[in-house]
Amino acid sequence: MNKFASMLNLYIKEYLRTKGYPPKPHTLIKFGINQFMAYKLINNKVKNINLETLAEVCLALDCTPNDILNFQPIEGTVAPSAAMFRLKKEPSGSSPIDYVKILKPEKLSEAIEYLKNMAVPPKTE
Repeated sequence: MNKFASMLNLYIKEYLRTKGYPPKPHTLIKFGINQFMAYKLINNKVKNINLETLAEVCLALDCTPNDILNFQPIEGTVAPSAAMFRLKKEPSGSSPIDYVKILKPEKLSEAIEYLKNMAVPPKTE
């Protein structure tokens, strides 16, 4: 197994769910991603992705690479003095679910309200 593949994780399924889309390959196909790549992206089977494809996915999903891609180095592969550790985002969880798990109860209720409001279409007058 390629050591770099285990350091990079895609969270496209999770991102689609947060946007209210079915986390299925056909969702990406509707956005213009080819069928083969859509299947690989949804199932996190991508061994490499070119920047054009990454940009295409981000444009289709209205996101940035930071929203759908996570770099989690394997211990010993990146020096602790590397810039990525000095600029590390908090929380250091490996997925959006990990972030929710560490929220304080008062913040969790705010997040739930936010998600509920996202799911309700805006009222038109």
